[in-house]
Amino acid sequence: MNTLEINLRLDRAIALWQKDWDESKHPRDPAGSPTGGQFAGGGGGESGEAKPSGGKPAGKHPGAGYSKHAVLRSDGSIYTTDVHDAARALYEGKKVELDQPKKVSTLIHELGKEAERWEKQGHEAPVFNLCDVSIEGTNLFCAESKDIPRVEMPVIPAKRTGEFIQYLKDQGYKVEKGRERADHLRATQSEISGAKVAASMQRIKKEGFYKRLVISKDDYILDGHHTWAGEIGIEAGKGTLGDEKTVKIARVNISIIKLIEAAEKFTGGAGKKPASEAAKTLGEVMREWAEGEIRRQ
Repeated sequence: MNTLEINLRLDRAIALWQKDWDESKHPRDPAGSPTGGQFAGGGGGESGEAKPSGGKPAGKHPGAGYSKHAVLRSDGSIYTTDVHDAARALYEGKKVELDQPKKVSTLIHELGKEAERWEKQGHEAPVFNLCDVSIEGTNLFCAESKDIPRVEMPVIPAKRTGEFIQYLKDQGYKVEKGRERADHLRATQSEISGAKVAASMQRIKKEGFYKRLVISKDDYILDGHHTWAGEIGIEAGKGTLGDEKTVKIARVNISIIKLIEAAEKFTGGAGKKPASEAAKTLGEVMREWAEGEIRRQ
């Protein structure tokens, strides 16, 4: 395949991505200032000046497109107080740390809107992986994940949850239905799609928390990561993360590995997502699009 043609198609893909950019919504610092031309902070409706108690971490500015509050750390991750920086970092496949839990809700909302824009233009949206987002002092999303790829996780349809619970009981496992704080639960899989979480947030706001989560004895989630993350996003936005708000769970008195094995037997492996649904970076999506354009010519 001609490398020049690929690069030309990538340039067109980038132009498509940037076409709807509204400069008025992303003000820059004045020209001539030390940070002239860089994006100003404060994105997402929260103060851009907020910093963790330890102050702004050491590192250099990550470059064009990031606000003056963004820092590129030595490990390649981004620290920022601006949700637009965070979204950009996820586009680029980088890990990012935000300074406040409340900003997670705004970030998820922004990622949902961006995914919709890609889909309306006829292109597959990148999977903005929330497992790459962290906040100091919390275990949000995937801080204690078992790091199992999403495509290897069994999926139990909501309408079959009761059947699966009965199956576990029939196998001799103890299952207790109850409630647990959302922030006490832990992710098992290593990929959580920001767009899917945004959709879950909208549904939870309309219907309440609609799924009973099956979890292991040590609070790892078997299925329903996007629903759980949606509740986390809502609570973070309200500033109630860590309060007494709970979600419906069914706790099985076995480890998450054994629980996954039991789910595999129950589903016969049929519930797994295809590899095509694995998380993709923006670059991967654009390259696939460019290669498709060449094949169609």
